Amino acid sequence: AGATKQANQSLVYSVSQLETYQKCPHLYYYRYILKEIPFEDGFEEISASQWGIVIHHVCYEIFKQMKESHKAFSYKSEEHAKEIKEFVTKIATDVFESYEKPSFYWAIKKVILFGDERHPGLIDEFIRTEQNWTVDVERILFEFSFGKQAPHSVQLSKDDMLNVTGQIDCVVESKNGELVILDYKTGSVIPTAADIKTMRNLQLSLYYLVLKSVYPEKSLVGGIFYQL
Repeated sequence: AGATKQANQSLVYSVSQLETYQKCPHLYYYRYILKEIPFEDGFEEISASQWGIVIHHVCYEIFKQMKESHKAFSYKSEEHAKEIKEFVTKIATDVFESYEKPSFYWAIKKVILFGDERHPGLIDEFIRTEQNWTVDVERILFEFSFGKQAPHSVQLSKDDMLNVTGQIDCVVESKNGELVILDYKTGSVIPTAADIKTMRNLQLSLYYLVLKSVYPEKSLVGGIFYQL
């Protein structure tokens, strides 16, 4: 039993693998053991996972370029509203065009992202969400990868360790040094607090353990699903 436990603790799991197993062990078996490829509906040219990659890339570039440019504008300032909209839209356009293909589906996604004369787009929702932050925070980590070069171990209990690999979308820090994890979601349904409490969703909990091991001296207050 001791040898088996030691062998199991030498294995490395991605956060996606653990999430999949928690939701459906059969799906885990087919996807990660048998290596079966999920069937994609032929009429859905842009998959949910592909669209998620585009949106994650947009958010990453916005925060990265804003940090690198040292721009002094504030999302909450009406004076900077036009400049912010132009800045964010330019970045989102560059990212979107790097994925875009000449098709009806991509034309629809373009309207969803940028809006039209009748409906606001996700870019408008993104700016509105940033304006509604009730505390001043700074993005300190973007697309933070762990466990890629070497196994990253987290402490599950006194005697149990788990080697994990994955990527945290974003980590923000408040002025008093508290850290909060942001995980971007593009689906219409996001995990609830009850899902996390009952371990139906493991993502934020695993990210919390990882970040706590990376920054043991920091106060990590929790995580937020950032829905777009």
